[in-house]
Amino acid sequence: ITVHKGEECALLNNSQPFKWKVLNRSGNEAVVPSVCFLVPPVNKEAVDSVSSLDSNLQQMTSMWQMLHINLKSLLSWQYLTRDFTQIRSWNIAMLKTMKPEEYRLVMRNLEAHYQDFMRDSQDSQLFNFSAWQS
Repeated sequence: ITVHKGEECALLNNSQPFKWKVLNRSGNEAVVPSVCFLVPPVNKEAVDSVSSLDSNLQQMTSMWQMLHINLKSLLSWQYLTRDFTQIRSWNIAMLKTMKPEEYRLVMRNLEAHYQDFMRDSQDSQLFNFSAWQS
C-alpha cells in the first residue's frame, strides 16, 4: 500500500521496532517502515472515561452482589414464614389425627428452613441480628 502524509492508519502490530503492520482506511494491511508514522499521545479524556466506566462497573457489581444476598435471605425468610403459618393453622383435632411422619416432616422442614435462613441472612442488610441483640 501507499501511505500519504497525514493519512491515518490503525496500528495492528508493532512488535518489530523498524517495521509495523498497519491497516489503512481502505481496509488494506501492510508492513511498512515505522519511521513513516507518528503515534499520538494518550487521549486523557478517553482514559478518564474508561476509568470512570471501570469504577461504575465495580460499584454495580458490588450492588448486584448485595442484592443477591438480600434476595436469597428474603426467599429463606419466606420459606420459614410459610412453615410458621402452616404450624399456626393446626388445632388440637388436626394434631390428634396427624400421622407422626407428617408431623416429623413438617418439623424437619421447619428446622432446615431455619438453618437456611440463618446461613443466608448473615450478610444481609434486610436482617440485622446484631441490632436485635443490643
